[in-house]
Amino acid sequence: MVEAPITLQLIMKRPPIRLLRPAAWSLVLILWVCAVAGAPAWADEPPPATQPTAIMPLEEIRPGMTGYGLTVFQGTRIEPFAVEVLSVVHNANPRHSIIWIRCPDPRMQKLGPVQGMSGSPIYLWDEGEPHELGRGGRLIGAFALGYTFVKDCLAGVQPIQYMREVGQRVDHEPQPPRVASGAAAAVTAQAAFERMAQLAQTQGLSPQERLRLDGLRELLKRSIDPLAAPGVASPSQAAGQTPPPPPGLDVDGQGVPLRLPLPLGSAQLAQLFDPLLEPMGLTSTGGGFISGPPPAGVDVDGLRLEPGSVLAVPLVFGDLDLSAAGTVTDVLPDGTVLGFGHAMFGQGAVALPMATGYVHFVVPHLQSSFKLAGGVAVQGSLLRDETSAVAGSNGQQEFATAPFEVEVHLPNQPQRTYSYELVEHQELTPILAAIVTLRSLTAVQDLPTEHTLRLQGQLHLEGQPPIQLNSMLPQEGAFGVLFELLPPLTLLMQNPHQPLRLTDAQITATVEPKVLSGTVVNARLDRSAVEPGQKLGLTVWVQPHGQSIQRHRVELEVPATLAEGDYALMVMDAPTYLMQMMASRPHLFVTRDVGELVEMVQRVLSIRRDAIYITLQGQQETGVAVGRQELPQLPSSRRAMIFTPDSSTIVTPYVEAIEKIVPTDVAVTSQLPPFTVSVRRDINDIDR
Repeated sequence: MVEAPITLQLIMKRPPIRLLRPAAWSLVLILWVCAVAGAPAWADEPPPATQPTAIMPLEEIRPGMTGYGLTVFQGTRIEPFAVEVLSVVHNANPRHSIIWIRCPDPRMQKLGPVQGMSGSPIYLWDEGEPHELGRGGRLIGAFALGYTFVKDCLAGVQPIQYMREVGQRVDHEPQPPRVASGAAAAVTAQAAFERMAQLAQTQGLSPQERLRLDGLRELLKRSIDPLAAPGVASPSQAAGQTPPPPPGLDVDGQGVPLRLPLPLGSAQLAQLFDPLLEPMGLTSTGGGFISGPPPAGVDVDGLRLEPGSVLAVPLVFGDLDLSAAGTVTDVLPDGTVLGFGHAMFGQGAVALPMATGYVHFVVPHLQSSFKLAGGVAVQGSLLRDETSAVAGSNGQQEFATAPFEVEVHLPNQPQRTYSYELVEHQELTPILAAIVTLRSLTAVQDLPTEHTLRLQGQLHLEGQPPIQLNSMLPQEGAFGVLFELLPPLTLLMQNPHQPLRLTDAQITATVEPKVLSGTVVNARLDRSAVEPGQKLGLTVWVQPHGQSIQRHRVELEVPATLAEGDYALMVMDAPTYLMQMMASRPHLFVTRDVGELVEMVQRVLSIRRDAIYITLQGQQETGVAVGRQELPQLPSSRRAMIFTPDSSTIVTPYVEAIEKIVPTDVAVTSQLPPFTVSVRRDINDIDR
């Protein structure tokens, strides 16, 4: 089973076969001979179903009826548990009913509704039928909703009629990749950035830690609405937002869909990613729990997707097995698999792996118990994801993955390289990228108490030049990695122009056991007046953490064409420089196509924190930008001609600035009050 990811990769890269090859015709002939001889072609496999499972329609279900459900509590064995009907709530949603049941089984009374049981088929016996658990009865639907923090095990059942309607919409013909574009992609990207901003606010992250998030969030906003005012939400604005309730809690007294558990293996990662995964129908499980392939001796080749078995959705393959797991409800005669009894992402057409699975054990949790389960072998693809169910096709593999490699350098440890395949999904792939990077970073040991992480690498997106990463993150741990990777990948894969696919990525994470940060404590100008064409001298002092003060000597070239007047000289850190750029040159954050957006994403990522930023800029808007084309120091008469009401091109005034970037050995924080520099011709004559 350890080799399964490699096998999976090979399967996924094969082109679809539309015609039978000569070898296939030989196989057909062999099967025909076997049929004529009366011998089964494969004695191990059950014959395919010829009739759909008998179902009990809603109008026949009455309170007090009893039956059983099927699910896997451990391993691969499907076990029954007793149920009794409490009521049928009609029109719980428009034209949509829910069946409520109680589970008197002692295990269920102890565990309550278990995350991972979503989709467990529920059967009711007819009057006069023998009441034998696991036998007889008619299918009514899937175990799908649950209450937590209650004294009894109550569950909502999704009627099978609705689930079969989803199955009828499965398209068994190969389809192109399913991606949202334009306005739809922008909406999902905005929602993702709002969740990131809320998480950053909740954790009290500094402007340095929010650098990529704030810059790329503004880039998204301006790319959607070029006339939007520049700037990002202030902490006070973000503080007014109400955080979402913890996933799986029925805070308003209503049962909620059981979420699919995604074992991340760390309580810290669970806390970090839960706000991001919750809108996708997933809930992370931490506390050291992690899933993986089944133990030795399990007959993985004999596993089939059948009612009550584990229905796994592998999201990461390779050196980490990361799967969301629910349960199969029904398998239709044409091989269509129905499961979960509720949506995963609720996006209609999807293309995700569908696999058999293994339950290591059920974790009895006070809030919400969950199965520790993992994927075993891919059987096909999930192709529909709707409110009532997910549905997939056995044997059909339409999903795609992206190779993702993480090289880790830890103090006093050998270099380690981890290789993964991330399932392609517009909203989920960026989160998976952050998860596998963090899991790789802490696979052997936690980060030192005092540390600085250097994150470097390349992100390759389809048809675009590689995105370069190069960041220094002192004392930021998991949040530093999250907010370096998640914002750029989210924006690029869900941008409003042309959503991009991640084709592959290589990340190098280097940890140093010291804090490489520093504060700008002072600066001094050689003189406060300068002639155009001269150099302006400046000395800046930086206090590194635990080290002696560093002195940086800087010379700023003053262009000979610079107009006379008073200018502001600013010495600042990376976040302040980014905010100044957004305010003074807003046209840079307006993109007309995906190429310009990729260029601007790279520009934001190129703003390094281990540098001092020095700018000299005037008090007035002397430049004009036509689109993103800058026209500095334009005469007023020319400016008036450009600013015409009937112009179809966005014309933006901006403040021209002279910039100097001074690399440092530490990530710089804080800024100094601006200096006033007078630019005058014939300064010596004026002094006399």
